Amino acid sequence: MIQNYRKWDALNELHIAIRANKPGLVLYTLQRHRSLNINSNLMRTSALSLAVRNQSEPIVRILLDYNCELNKLSSDESGRLETPLYTAVRLHNYAIVELLL
Repeated sequence: MIQNYRKWDALNELHIAIRANKPGLVLYTLQRHRSLNINSNLMRTSALSLAVRNQSEPIVRILLDYNCELNKLSSDESGRLETPLYTAVRLHNYAIVELLL
């Protein structure tokens, strides 16, 4: 039970770092919690989808280096399920679209 809490706590740390747009903190969190499943959803949103939604190209690059799942569905602000690529296209962020292809 405590181990599960630690995993969710680490995932929460990662999401906070992404929301704050702090690439260094994202990298630190990933290095500190090497067993963290970065493809898990927290509040129905994956780390990669959150980074794409925040339009943070450096964080998207970091998450891709850590082998984030590209086609993981996440819920957007309106409750729609979409992949990170679809989110990037919807936001017209073609630099991130290129990273995801």
